[in-house]
Order: sequence, then structure tokens, then C-alpha cells
Amino acid sequence: GINAEYGKFFWRAQMSAQQQIAEIGQNKLPAAFKELHDTNNSIAPIAEYCREAYAQHDPDEVYRTTVKYTTDVLTNIAYHTHSVAQQLTAFLEAQADGAQALEMQLRTLTLRLDAMKEATGAQGLRRPEAVKVYRRSEKLTKLDESQIAPHSLPLSSWKRVRCDYNNINSINAAVRGNGES
Repeated sequence: GINAEYGKFFWRAQMSAQQQIAEIGQNKLPAAFKELHDTNNSIAPIAEYCREAYAQHDPDEVYRTTVKYTTDVLTNIAYHTHSVAQQLTAFLEAQADGAQALEMQLRTLTLRLDAMKEATGAQGLRRPEAVKVYRRSEKLTKLDESQIAPHSLPLSSWKRVRCDYNNINSINAAVRGNGES
């Protein structure tokens, strides 16, 4: 039923996250670090070439070439640094997704276990078929007036009484509720 579908969903999410972590951690991230390392290793030969060319050729032309090489190397370093950062971010996000999938599975299992404990009254794991059904019956008892607090007693019904505002006794009788003047 529904629980099986949720289980399949969480399992697929966890497997997808694990596959993504493995792909990034074993293939993409090492490749990005290797490209950055190779770019870093190419700087020393370029610098050496520029030093030698400056001593042997036209300094203005070598300067322009050196500026172009330096710009290209810095652009490559920035690109590969960005690539490494993207792969690291993707790796960490995949790990976070995997952790979130595990947390959801754990939360689901905890809720199911709590529901089982509440339904069966037992501690530990049991099959869903072990759920006990209890008949619920309401136990109502009518209280007599001596058991009810005075402020909880029902009010007496209201009676409309004729009142003569010129006669004080008529007003008092109307307020008391007995209607006698």
C-alpha cells in the first residue's frame, strides 16, 4: 500500500544520492583537481620560456607574449578553480540529500514504531496484524445536585414581571424575581 510506496521513494532517493556521491567523488572531483594541478604545473615552464626569450629576442615582443601567456594561465586557473568549487559543492549537496533521505526514512520508521506501540501497548517491534482493537464505551453518570458546585448549577428560568416604577416594593419584587408587589 502507501507505506510500500513511501519506502520505495525513500530507497530510490537514497540510492540516487549514493550514486551521485560516488560519481562525483570517484570521477568528477578527481578529474577537476587533476586539471587544476596540470594547469599549475604548466606555469613554471611558461615562466622559464619567457625568461629565456626575453634575453634572446626583442623585449617588447616578448613582453606582449608574456602578458598573453600570463592572462591565459590566470584564466585557466580561475576556470579550473571554479570547476573544482562546483564539483565540491555538488558533492556536498549530494551528501546533504543522502543525509536528508536517511533522516526521512528514520523519521518514518520512528513514527510507524510509535503508532504500533500506541496501538498494541507493547514495547518493541510487532507485525501490523498484532494490533489489538479495544471497544470504547463511554461511561456517563448523572450527578445529583449535591455533587455539583453551586456556581455550576443551572440558572432558574427567567420570568417577565410587571413592575411599577413609582412603587419601590414593586421594583424590589421584580428584581428578586418573585413578581409579588
